[in-house]
Amino acid sequence: ITAELDIPGHMMKDRYKTILPNPESRVILRSPEEDTGSDRYINANYIKGYRGAPRAYIATQGPMPHTVGDFWDMVWQERSSIIVMVTRLKENNEVRRHNSSKSGFQQIHVVTDAAQLTCLRGAAESDTADQSDRW
Repeated sequence: ITAELDIPGHMMKDRYKTILPNPESRVILRSPEEDTGSDRYINANYIKGYRGAPRAYIATQGPMPHTVGDFWDMVWQERSSIIVMVTRLKENNEVRRHNSSKSGFQQIHVVTDAAQLTCLRGAAESDTADQSDRW
């Protein structure tokens, strides 16, 4: 575990110092320049699916302001077709998930090292405690 923290730049991308990805199943972001061979860090792990299907799902922390680009790079790299976020936007008055827009999905526009993304459509549901988003 300490090996992950010892790599420069990794710790600042972890929301909590005690919740780290498992090195054996960690998602590794590839550099847009495939020749470099370097990888980029994101706090995310592959999860087995039905009957042990490898890499069926990915579990990750909610993006922080400085990791939103990494999150969308991972979505693009892994060809994720569905994103389910099971956290509220705010918990105890602390923002737990960052988007590029506070006013709606139609305005989300993210530029990363590998891609430029614009959300074309989204759906929102509200519950009794807070506003929740379904992507």
